[in-house]
Amino acid sequence: MFETVHFTGSYNELSSLKERLPEVVIAGRSNSGKSSFINHITGKQGIARVSSTPGKTQALNYIKIDNSFFFVDLPGYGYARVSKTERERWGRFIRKYFASSEHIKLIVHLVDSRVTNSEHDLEFHNFCVELGAAYIILMTKTDKLNQSEMSKAMKQIEEKYPEMKTGVNIFPYTVKSGKFKKNVISAIKSHLDKEKLSLI
Repeated sequence: MFETVHFTGSYNELSSLKERLPEVVIAGRSNSGKSSFINHITGKQGIARVSSTPGKTQALNYIKIDNSFFFVDLPGYGYARVSKTERERWGRFIRKYFASSEHIKLIVHLVDSRVTNSEHDLEFHNFCVELGAAYIILMTKTDKLNQSEMSKAMKQIEEKYPEMKTGVNIFPYTVKSGKFKKNVISAIKSHLDKEKLSLI
């Protein structure tokens, strides 16, 4: 799928990043399966770094793909043990990143298919909509649902995020079978061919 994958580094300030390329942002709750998704879609186990203090790390992990774009792994949000102060600090950090980066092409928002009613997910979704960002939702851990549960989860996601539509900007995903991997890679690559994202 991807020919070359390299971890570039973790950055607290974009000014420290020497090379600028189009960026595909990977975001989601701390337990949404972000690391598993990145390791699976890149085909390189261990490329995504897992923090020893979930919800507190404030660094952007840059992974260079095919020497043509970056996956930018955002710190996870919504960790249950994080205080309101920490959540607010995370929000400021992320808003600063979105305000200062001119290279974002797409935001990939990971939502646990078993937890479709998270207010943290809705808050981040509304943030993306307000930005006018190119944006897709990935429903993760779908291998843990049977067909009936999967249909119910997709319906709930569409109801909670009325701007989104299955097959257009909502995609199921499972790292167990890799069944939907090609669809998601195609969606990512199609957005990379579009114009640079304009942030509000």
